[in-house]
Amino acid sequence: MHVLIRKDTGHVIGNNYSELSKELPDLYVCLEVEEIEGDYNNYVINETGDGVEYSEERFQENISVKMAEIKKIRNRILSESDWAMMSDNGLDEDTKQKWVAYRQELREWPKKHDFNLIWSADIPKPP
Repeated sequence: MHVLIRKDTGHVIGNNYSELSKELPDLYVCLEVEEIEGDYNNYVINETGDGVEYSEERFQENISVKMAEIKKIRNRILSESDWAMMSDNGLDEDTKQKWVAYRQELREWPKKHDFNLIWSADIPKPP
């Protein structure tokens, strides 16, 4: 397997690159490595520069970025469903309570989200 690495940060930014990647800008290097387990974005170039290693620090950075993205999506959806909380929305009480429960699930979603999945895989569904 070949991975693409940014020289300035040492971060792995792509995988499955071929030997044809030798015509890369100076900012990148392509290395042949053993299989990478999990998300390649959690790897960095090793100290000797001839391979990659898992980085807990990089993993935490990626989770922080993903969490911010999830919260942004959640906040947009909450905002778009504000109408269901208005007193003159025309919903019966049972339906309004379903919207209340849905909005609470949205608020809790970032804590429960499986970051190994794309965001749409486990987002709460509206009533």
